[in-house]
Parts: sequence; structure tokens; C-alpha cells
Amino acid sequence: MRTPILSSFIALLLALAPGARAQDAPPPREQVVGRNAELRGAFGDVARAASRHVVRVEEGGRARGYGVILEGGWVLTAAQVLQGRGAVSASGPAGKLSVTLHARDEHNDLALLRIAGAAPAGVALGRTADLMVGQFLIVVGTEAEPIAVGVLSAKDRAVEPSAQEQNILMGLLADGNEGHKRAYPRVLQHDGPTAPEVFGAPVVDRAGRLVGISVAAPYRGSSHAVDVDHIASVLDALKAGGGATAPAPAARPWLGVSCVDAAPEQRGAAGFGLLVREAQGPAAAAGLAPDDVIVALEGQPLTSMDAFARAIGQRRPGDRLTLRVLRGGQPREVVVTLAERP
Repeated sequence: MRTPILSSFIALLLALAPGARAQDAPPPREQVVGRNAELRGAFGDVARAASRHVVRVEEGGRARGYGVILEGGWVLTAAQVLQGRGAVSASGPAGKLSVTLHARDEHNDLALLRIAGAAPAGVALGRTADLMVGQFLIVVGTEAEPIAVGVLSAKDRAVEPSAQEQNILMGLLADGNEGHKRAYPRVLQHDGPTAPEVFGAPVVDRAGRLVGISVAAPYRGSSHAVDVDHIASVLDALKAGGGATAPAPAARPWLGVSCVDAAPEQRGAAGFGLLVREAQGPAAAAGLAPDDVIVALEGQPLTSMDAFARAIGQRRPGDRLTLRVLRGGQPREVVVTLAERP
């Protein structure tokens, strides 16, 4: 009975003895995993709790994307997930649900499904205002592990379709990303990797509260989600839609400049500036030209491209704005009349 133990003890002593040929066996190699794999493991507890509110949305017998259960017997998803190609169904940890398409909001890329019969509990809602740039966001599916985890890099981001990589402010103030095929009035931006097959998936914070719906994954590494405050602002219209598209949005303003952040030597004494690469439409008509540096809007110094985009996005076509620009290092004022986005 003691022989196996004694043999094991002798083998251990030989392995530890000086001169033992440990080099005969190569040391184990450290396993290398990607950043998202590490983060997915770290936020597994959040995903497990939130996934009970998530469903896989199918249309015509094919999986199209995800959705999230809301209180009151609703499932919220992205409008692009549903293409009108057959009956819609939804299933997940809460079981298979009998659902019908209730309303679509193409402008905001949202769709609302109505659950027939008893409905599972809905996800808790967060607030966009509580989110901080730099915090983690978790994209949740029906599995116990997150689809993706990313760092929030921007809130209230206005997104326009663009075919030019640096066409940052063309349109409302575009993000210049070739990955976008349509406009979004307001999105969250994070670096968690997503793809079209996971659109409609809920984005949650560390407490498992819904903060967005995944809608876009541009090629430069940023994913976008319609934020929860914006969802809340149109949810009543969707619930009242009865299968119709939500009310048409108001006309969107158009400035029509392509800009990048100006270098310190280009913005003079200003703390921040935007270097104009191209001017079209209203901007060109007002006299803005390439190499101008925009440093203030309505007398207020610029602080970031996103802040400038939000300020323009809150205006209406026909509004007149005064921009302070540097041209050849000399300050001047340019009055621009915003147009409607073509």
C-alpha cells in the first residue's frame, strides 16, 4: 500500500535535486487571449443576471438578431433586425415567447414587439445621464457570457452616413465612418466588438440596467447603440403605434463641413479648434474655406468635436450661427445659416 506513495516521493525528490534535467520538458506557455475575451470573463456575473431578459429574434425561421424584454409585455429590438420576411418569434432563457410586430421607428432604428399572454419580467432601465465616458458597457445575449464588453468613448453622438474616412462634420456633423449606411440622431459609442448578427442586443451597465440597443459596428473599431434616454423619448409613440411607423422626425440641420482636430500651432491661443478640410452647402455659402480653424460658436470656445456636433444638432434649419474662425492666424467671424439635411 505504501509503494505508490514512496515512488511518488522519490520522483519528487529527483525532480527538485540540483542538476535535474528539468529542461528536457519545455515550460508551459502562457495562454494568450484577446482583451475582449478577458473582459467577457470578468463580466460574466452581469451577463448571467441580465441574459434572462434577452431573447433571440427570428423571422421566417431564421435568427436575425436579439431583443430585450421590457416591462408590460414588450420586446425591444433594432428595426433593421426585422425585414418583413415571415412570422416573427422570440426565445431565450425566459422560454419561447409568442410575439407580433407592433411598431417600427425607422428613424431611430427601433422596433417594438408585443408579447401575447403572460409576459416575463422586464429589464431595469438605466439613464444615459448617469453614464461616464471611460466606464465599461456590456453587450448581452442569451448566453451566460457577454457578447462583448467595451469602454464608453462618447455619449449623444450624432452619426451620419459617409463614404470618406475623415468626413467628420459633413451633414449634421458626421462621424465620417464608412461602416455607417444610415444616420442616427444620438448614439452611445464604445469599443466592444459587435457585428450585424447581434444587432438588437441590449447594452447594459455594471448593474445590469439597460442603457442602449446595439445598432451599428463601424469598421474602425467603434460600436454604436441607441441610448436609453433617447429610447425612452420615443417609447410611448412606439407603444401607441399599433404597427405603424412612429411619427416622422423633425428636419435635421446641416452645416456641411469636414473637419479634424486642429494642431496647437494651428489654433493659436485657443484651447481647442477644428481645422476645416472641406466646406459644402451652408458652410461654403457663408465663406468658410479649407484651412480655416473654427475656435468658437456663438461666442463660446469649442471644447471638442462631439460638443460642437451636439450644439449644431440642437438647432433647426434656418437658424443663423456665428462662428469665430482663424484664417491665416487672423480671427474673423462667419455667419452661417443652417440648411435642412439633404
